[in-house]
Amino acid sequence: MASRFGHAPSMRGWRLKEGGSGAAGRVGARIVMSVEIWLEAERDQLVLWVPVALACGITAWLLLPDVAAWTVFLLLAGGTALAGLAMPGGGRAARAVAVFAGLAALGCGLIWARAERVAAPVLARTTVATFEARVVVVDPLPARELVRVVLVPDVGTGGALPPRTRVNIADADVPAGLAPGARIALRRG
Repeated sequence: MASRFGHAPSMRGWRLKEGGSGAAGRVGARIVMSVEIWLEAERDQLVLWVPVALACGITAWLLLPDVAAWTVFLLLAGGTALAGLAMPGGGRAARAVAVFAGLAALGCGLIWARAERVAAPVLARTTVATFEARVVVVDPLPARELVRVVLVPDVGTGGALPPRTRVNIADADVPAGLAPGARIALRRG
């Protein structure tokens, strides 16, 4: 079946090159050729590995403990991608390794950037404060009999609160007219 983008070059007629001397070189060459043949047979399905590669990078970010480990993963994945591009012969296996490693690095980088973008300050300890704020989001949670409200406290809180505060209010305590843009006064504790 021909696709509108055409097909990758066929490996039909390739011969097994002797890789190195002795039996180990021949076994290595046979393994590389077997991988190349498999990739040739599956060339139309290789695009299905894109989400798998991205998920590998995301999983690495979730499993690795800190910034240093994430940086090492990105460097290793990027180095592997460059090594795949630099492999002699230009076969499909070298390109597959390069693309997979590059996409894994991309997946790790994307989730790291997303985490940094949505990160918010967290209160280090319990804080009791009386403050006024502007309501940004009102999210009713009927199953929990709560209303979750996202607030932007006024500047006069003395830096005791983060720039955005999320508060759960029991349904019975919700003031009338609570909507985005409304002003509310709370005692936090």
